Amino acid sequence: MTSRVAADSGSPDSMDTAPHTSDHLTELTGHAIYCGFSRICEKAGIPHYRFHDLHHVNASVMLEAKIPDKYSAKRMGHATPNMLKTTYQHIFREDERLYDDVIEEGLEAILHPDK
Repeated sequence: MTSRVAADSGSPDSMDTAPHTSDHLTELTGHAIYCGFSRICEKAGIPHYRFHDLHHVNASVMLEAKIPDKYSAKRMGHATPNMLKTTYQHIFREDERLYDDVIEEGLEAILHPDK
């Protein structure tokens, strides 16, 4: 449960810890939302995705697009970019190959300027 300050006083002495249904975006259960989303995907003719899959796709797209780490972490609900980097490290492998090629070409040019 999360604590909330009561709307009438705003003082810390009036903390209200009871859950409020008005704090929810919907009365639907997680399963009902999932089933509804699955039906929408099927009707649209797109592959079925779990919400967790969409979370990973979002992270991968942001990393590939070079979105700043601080913004990406905030958007994904991570306190720091560290979780983003360690979880989605596989995104960087292709970039690493490209960087390796550039470095090798640069070193080759230094070592063999005649070529």
